[in-house]
Amino acid sequence: MNNSESANFIGVPEASEYTNIPPETLKRYLINHEQFLNFKKEGRRYKISIESLDL
Repeated sequence: MNNSESANFIGVPEASEYTNIPPETLKRYLINHEQFLNFKKEGRRYKISIESLDL
């Protein structure tokens, strides 16, 4: 993975601050609506695509 690819994804805590949605709710959305959201799982952490935040 290169730096430009990793720059397109942010962690759940940062996404929570941006969207004002609690982190637990964001994780539930990722699991239940994975067909609509672009994310990846690195170990135990979820990384969400910046483009998916507007959804």
